[in-house]
Amino acid sequence: MALQAGRRYVSVMIIWRGWGILSVFITLLVAGIVGVTFQAFLGRGNAAVSFGYGLGFIVAGVANYLFGRQVNAVAPAKKIEAFKEQMRREMWDRVAHGAFQVAPGTPPPANRGEAHQQIEYLVGQASTDAARGLRNIHTLFFIPVQWVGAAEGVLGVVLIVLSVVMSFSG
Repeated sequence: MALQAGRRYVSVMIIWRGWGILSVFITLLVAGIVGVTFQAFLGRGNAAVSFGYGLGFIVAGVANYLFGRQVNAVAPAKKIEAFKEQMRREMWDRVAHGAFQVAPGTPPPANRGEAHQQIEYLVGQASTDAARGLRNIHTLFFIPVQWVGAAEGVLGVVLIVLSVVMSFSG
C-alpha cells in the first residue's frame, strides 16, 4: 500500500502461467453474476449475500475445475498421443530404410519384433519426458487451475454454511 498526496493506492500482483489468468476472469464473471442474481431475489441481508456468492463460488469452482482439467490434463494427453504416433511413424520409416539404431554404434534390429520392442522403448522414454513438460503448465499463483477451482468450491461451501448459520442466529 502506498500513500501519495493523501490518496491511498493498493497494488496487487497476480502471478500466472499459460491460461491461468483466465480462471480469475471466470471466477469474477460467474461468481459476480450468480451473487448479484441471488442478491436481487433474496434481498440485501448478510445471509442472502453470503448464500448467493457461496453458490457463485461453487459454480465458478466447477467451471475452473473443468477448464483446468481440459488445459492441464486432457489437451496434453492428446498432444502426447500425437507425438508418440509421429515418433513411431518416423522410426518405422527408418527401420524400412535400414537406418534405425537404438543408440549410435549399436547394431540394427535383427527382425520386426526386435525393432518393435526397441521403438516402443524409445517412444516410452520420450513420451514420459514430454508428459512432464506439458502437464499442469496453466497455473495461478503456482497452483494448477483445476485445483484453484477445487479451492473455490470449498470457499463456496464455507460461505453457504456461514449464510445458514447467520440466518438461524439472527
